[in-house]
Amino acid sequence: MVKNKILIFLILIVIGSMILLSCTKETSSVPITEIFTNEDLNFSVEIPKQWEGKFIAEDYEKGVNFYSKNNKDYGGLLCSIERLVGELISQEDLDQAPVSQKILLKDNGYTYILRMPSDVQFALDNNKLKKEYGEMQALVNDMASSIKTINDSRPVPKVEGYKVIGTSFFTLEIPEDWDVKTTEDYDLRWEIYSEENIVGDIELFPYKSLYEGPYIETDLNKLLVDDELQRKARIYLNDEDGYKEIMQNITLTFEFTPSPFTVLDVEAAAVEYINGGGKKVFGQIENIEIVDGTPKSITIKAKEFIPDDSADSGFYIKDLGLKEVYSLENGVIMAPLMPPNYNSFEAYGIYNMDNEFIQTYENLYNMHYDFIIGADKQLKIIMGFYLP
Repeated sequence: MVKNKILIFLILIVIGSMILLSCTKETSSVPITEIFTNEDLNFSVEIPKQWEGKFIAEDYEKGVNFYSKNNKDYGGLLCSIERLVGELISQEDLDQAPVSQKILLKDNGYTYILRMPSDVQFALDNNKLKKEYGEMQALVNDMASSIKTINDSRPVPKVEGYKVIGTSFFTLEIPEDWDVKTTEDYDLRWEIYSEENIVGDIELFPYKSLYEGPYIETDLNKLLVDDELQRKARIYLNDEDGYKEIMQNITLTFEFTPSPFTVLDVEAAAVEYINGGGKKVFGQIENIEIVDGTPKSITIKAKEFIPDDSADSGFYIKDLGLKEVYSLENGVIMAPLMPPNYNSFEAYGIYNMDNEFIQTYENLYNMHYDFIIGADKQLKIIMGFYLP
C-alpha cells in the first residue's frame, strides 16, 4: 500500500511517524495525530497533527461537532459531520441550506455530510486565537474527507426481510431485493424496482395546490400527508399478486423528514396567500418598470384560462382586455415552470424577480403565468403556466 510505503520512508529518514491522509481516494500530505471514532454513528476520521490538544468533539443525535477548544467561549465550531438516513440524498438537496454543506460519503444505507458554521466562531479581538482558529479550519476538508465507515451496519428496518431507503424528503422500507431510484427527468419522483422491472413510483405533490382535483385511492395507490411538515406524496405499485401486502408495509413505514423548500412549496405558499385574502391573476407580463437597476412595478395583461374538451389543445384563453399594475418593491419569487401542464420540472427552480433575472430569462414575456397577489395588494409569487 502507498500509505505504508510513505510511512516506512518517513521513519527511515527520521522525521517522525506520520500517516498521510486519504482524501476520497486521493492522498494528502497532512500528517495526523489520531483516529477519531464514533461507534454510534459508525464512522472514523483522521485528526490533523495541527489539531493535537486543540480540538473538542461533541456528539449530538445525528452527528458530531468539532470545536476549536481555545475559541469555545466564542462559539469555536469548526465543522459538523452528520449522518443522514438514505443514499438518495443529492448535493443539490444540500445546497438549498443557508450554510455550506457537502456529501462526504454514501455507504451502508447512510449519507455522511460535512456542514460548516454559518457565522463567526472565533475571538475577533484576539489575533492569536483568530489565527489558531483559521489554521485549524483550513484543515477541515482534509479531516472530513478521510471519513470511513467502521463496519457494514445499516439502518434497522421494522419489517423483517425489508431494508430502509431514504431521500431528503422521506424514508420508507421496501423488500430487500427491491430498489428505489430517482427518476432521471423529474427530481421529485422516484421509481420503485423489483430486479430490473419498474413496479411502481413515489411522487411528491404540493401540500396545497391551486389545481387540486379529485384523487381516487386504492389498495395500490395511496396518498400520504404530513400536516406538520406540510408534505404530501403519492405511492403507487403495479396491480400484481402479492403487492398489496408490500404496499401496506411501505405505507406503514413511510415517514416524511424535514426537507428543502421546493417549487411545490411555492404553490402551497400561493394557496396560503389566496386563503388569506389575496387573489390569483392569470395572464402575461406586459411591462416591467426598472428604476436605477431595481424592478419597481409590473404590468399584467389579464386573461382567463378556460378548459375546453372540444378544442384540440383542451383549452382556450380569453383576453380580458385588462391591464393590472402591481408593485415589485417588496420582493417577488418566481418559479418559471409549475404543474400542471409543465414540460420540465426543476425541484429548486425558484428565483428572485430581480433585474439580473429579468435581463437573462429569454421567455419572460412569452410565457403565461399565475400571478399571486397578497391581501396587501402586493405581488408575491409568479408561477409559470406551461401551455402546449
